[in-house]
Amino acid sequence: MLRRPPTRGPAPKPPAKPSGAKGKADEGGDAAKKRGGCAGACKKSRDDLEREANVSQQTKGKTKHGQKNGGMSEADKDFDALGPKDIKDINTQYGQGRTGTLDDGTKITVRPGSSDGRPTLEMRNPENGRGTEIRYDP
Repeated sequence: MLRRPPTRGPAPKPPAKPSGAKGKADEGGDAAKKRGGCAGACKKSRDDLEREANVSQQTKGKTKHGQKNGGMSEADKDFDALGPKDIKDINTQYGQGRTGTLDDGTKITVRPGSSDGRPTLEMRNPENGRGTEIRYDP
């Protein structure tokens, strides 16, 4: 049985790949599926997210509501999965949040609280004010 001598300090880093070299991340969807992940940034569409949260019109107002499990960490993941542009940190009455814009112009905001206390992902059409709020149970 061969034994390695104990190493001291961090393991050496592998040499950098020359530009244009392909790695596992560049192999496309099939390799990503085999690893149990997804290709690219694991993007979701707004429709996918609304389906997951069982969004429905629950009030007479302009906003539809839905809910998911996972708390603020899941809300942040869903925000990132939508692929917003021009992301900015914001301060809300509930604490630190983020806002951005989707390719279709929809404004999205994730914040750690709401009127009922749960973290919220809000998607709003700036032209007509209609939107969707998804609340995240812990």
